[in-house]
Amino acid sequence: MVLDHLVIQRMDTTGRTVLAKDSSDSRSNTTPFNKEELAAILKFGAEELFKEGEEADDELQCDIDEILRRAETREDGSQSVGDELLSAFKVASFNFNEDEDVSALSAQHSPHVEEVAKEKDWDEIIPEADRLKIEEEEKQKEGLDMFLPPRSRKSAQQSGAPSDSGEEYDPNRVKDDKEDVGSDDSDSDKPKRRGRPKASPREIVKGFSETEVRRFIKSFKKFPNPLNRLESIAIDAELQEKSTTDLKRIAEALQLGCENAVKEYNEKFVSENQTEDSNLTANNKKNNRGPNFKLGGVSVFPKNILSCQKELEALDVLLPPTLDEKKKWVLKSKVKAVHWDVLWNIEDDSRLLTGVHEYGLGSWEAIKMDPSYGLADKILADGDQKPQSKQLQTRVEYLLKFMQKLIAAQRIQAEASKPRIKKPKALKPKT
Repeated sequence: MVLDHLVIQRMDTTGRTVLAKDSSDSRSNTTPFNKEELAAILKFGAEELFKEGEEADDELQCDIDEILRRAETREDGSQSVGDELLSAFKVASFNFNEDEDVSALSAQHSPHVEEVAKEKDWDEIIPEADRLKIEEEEKQKEGLDMFLPPRSRKSAQQSGAPSDSGEEYDPNRVKDDKEDVGSDDSDSDKPKRRGRPKASPREIVKGFSETEVRRFIKSFKKFPNPLNRLESIAIDAELQEKSTTDLKRIAEALQLGCENAVKEYNEKFVSENQTEDSNLTANNKKNNRGPNFKLGGVSVFPKNILSCQKELEALDVLLPPTLDEKKKWVLKSKVKAVHWDVLWNIEDDSRLLTGVHEYGLGSWEAIKMDPSYGLADKILADGDQKPQSKQLQTRVEYLLKFMQKLIAAQRIQAEASKPRIKKPKALKPKT
């Protein structure tokens, strides 16, 4: 504690002492010891510490009776209340100037301190056993550093990704590299890629990111005859910044991919049915999700898309072509009534179908906000009041199926109303 107070806590850490002009005398008011005196103090303290370590094994023996006999004894007389009050005002003053006293002592004993510092060296102060132990530890550490293998960093480069050298990716070169690697290399040494696999160059749709392709496919299923509704699809998918050419290209690629995938799947399914057992075919049907392909890295299931187009086809057939006529159109047929919390009639069904044709299937909020349909107070009311999204979806699906039956009946009626053309009878040749 004394060394800490005299040396550490009284050191000048501001740097002013070093930069002072009168740097010839290293002793100052803030630092009362020069370099030699500090070295002597540290050596003295280190010597005492090592002495304490050597004498630590000796147990201290104290005679309690002897200590009590030598202690100061004093008899306390009875004090009055006034004496106790006056004794509270007793003051003892102590004057101690630490800087002056330390400077005086350092000046007085500086020759003796320098003499002690010159007499003993650090090798004499530190015990030989401790010095040998430290030297042995340093040698062992140096030996371990010499025999350490060179540091190697594991490559985080994924298969198929370009290297840091700027060279382009060559699939043939990667394949050759994999063949050169021996069978001793385990799969655990190879970095495993996390997440969705990267799309191949054939799957990439130029001008569209993977997220944009997902949004386009989702909106593509919501409109009837989607190849002619690219502007509405772009608005619903928030792709208004895309050009008409890009939208047409991705729409045609999606439509053609769905048709080809279904065609190939049906041909494969027929050939498998001719060779496989009927039980195995039933199991495959149960676990099979149908045909699929990738567009821009996104998995596409054609059956779902084509079935949505078929359901919405009735809107394109029965609704009039112009917007004004659509808003006046009414489904002139008797349909099943609904039991909702609002009054609902066939005119509301007609407005709902017109809104689906304009904004897409499932865009109930947009249909509600359009004042021309007059459904703001009837659909998506606050709370649990029907109809909500689920009820509207079910109602539209029912109406679309009803319209398909209506179209089929109209086609049958049109075929029946066609006049039959009688074939002329062949004339028998005269004999």
